[in-house]
Amino acid sequence: MNNHANTNQHYVSQVLQRRFAVGGFLERFDLRWNKWKRVSTAQIFSRLGYSQLLAYGKHDNTLDESFKQYENSLNDTLTALDEAGNHQTTELSDEVSNNLCWYCAYVWRMSPFVKAVCPFEFAMQLELDLKHGNQKVLEDLGIKQEDIVTIRLLYAQGKKFIPSGANSEQLLFRIQFTYKCGALYRVLRHFCSWTLYSSPITMPIGDMPCFQFNSDGVGLYVFAISPSQVLVGKPRIGAADAKLTLKTNLFTMQEAEYIRDAICASALTAVASKDRSIDVLAARERAKDKIRFPVIKNLNAVMSAGLTEFNDVFRIVPVSEDEYGKWKQSFCEKPS
Repeated sequence: MNNHANTNQHYVSQVLQRRFAVGGFLERFDLRWNKWKRVSTAQIFSRLGYSQLLAYGKHDNTLDESFKQYENSLNDTLTALDEAGNHQTTELSDEVSNNLCWYCAYVWRMSPFVKAVCPFEFAMQLELDLKHGNQKVLEDLGIKQEDIVTIRLLYAQGKKFIPSGANSEQLLFRIQFTYKCGALYRVLRHFCSWTLYSSPITMPIGDMPCFQFNSDGVGLYVFAISPSQVLVGKPRIGAADAKLTLKTNLFTMQEAEYIRDAICASALTAVASKDRSIDVLAARERAKDKIRFPVIKNLNAVMSAGLTEFNDVFRIVPVSEDEYGKWKQSFCEKPS
């Protein structure tokens, strides 16, 4: 267990990265410089203090520690998926199913993209809670009951609310992780149909190895587990499945290229592969027609937010519709 502050923390496990690597090295395409470079798995998809929380003179590293329990079992989980790939359908064990879905939930909720949009996500969730009379989040934040009454009255008058507090980005990231990760796990584990596809072309890995996007109106979860294998999950409506049954299939060339483009488009910092055969910029350009992700402003501040201590008062501030729109655009904007 690592209790030291400002250590290098991976948000994509080296266990997963090694499946895409050759001799422990990946070919990384840096999206800031648009250049390839050969790097070790220890030097990519990580930042100092990425998931830690420094607040009021204390250091909290529990998120990284909890992530490790699923990382430690990831090799066995991926081995089970490799074996399942040899069969048309496989009912995965509870141990494998649970670890797979928890790992996917963690890497999505810890991804740079989700970390960046957490302030807006928090504001949207708060508005939904106020609409339905749910005040648990406000109570958990320690907001006094008389202030909650005021917030509810202002909401009824048409006010929007945004979180406020100097250097609160990492705190919001951790708050949202606590509220959202378990719910995402339940969707992935009990309300998704999963297929393991073999690919005729090389698949890369990005800084969001498991991500969600809409494809022709259908929500998909995509998780590349090797240069030739991609898990695709489709959310469904109905009763919860107690068991996870994995199907297998083959991508057509067109399907494989589409998913590869989506992986390249999803990345914020880098795309990595076993070789340099992928034209990352061309893939991202093709993806613009159908696959779009919001543009993150000041990405470096997002990546390094864990290095700054939060010692302010966390507040919920009422704003007008116009002020809310300007605030939303301050850290995230729609793609052009």
